[in-house]
Formats: sequence, structure tokens, C-alpha cells
Amino acid sequence: MSVTPVFYKRSGEAVVADLVEINSAEIRYVNIKDLIPQRYQRESDWGGFSLTYYGTNREMWSQFRFVGVNGGGNVDEFFTVKDESRSSIYDAT
Repeated sequence: MSVTPVFYKRSGEAVVADLVEINSAEIRYVNIKDLIPQRYQRESDWGGFSLTYYGTNREMWSQFRFVGVNGGGNVDEFFTVKDESRSSIYDAT
């Protein structure tokens, strides 16, 4: 599967990163900073992140791990379209 990481600046500007090829059932550990295009790596005004791919809902899964941020551990996040959710409330635990 071809996956394109897209980073968003707080201003709304989209920064499209290099295409990443993922094999079926592959597990890959990547520092998110390594996905940011080289010319943007020293910037810090990021507002969001998405993965773009052609496939079914939840075919691509990602886990973000925030270590030591506000005493945090892990944040597990599925990439899905907001309107496909069955709940009108979005929470994180």
C-alpha cells in the first residue's frame, strides 16, 4: 500500500511528505520527525497530521506514542473520516 504523510501547519498550509510503501500486515516504527520533509524539520508550528491512502476505512492504522509529554504514555489513533464515526462525541482516553 502506498501511503502519503501530510503535515499541516497551524496556518493551514499542507506539507506533503514522501510516499511510504507499506506491506500487508507490516509493523514499522518510525520517528515522526523523520517523515517531515528535510527543509521543514527545524520548524515547530505544526497543527496536524494525516495519512492519505486508497483503501477501506481503517485499513491503515497508526499509533502515536508521546513520551514524557504532560506525564503521558501512549495515544492510539485510527485514521478515519470523521463522518464515518457512529458517535457524535470524540474523546480520548
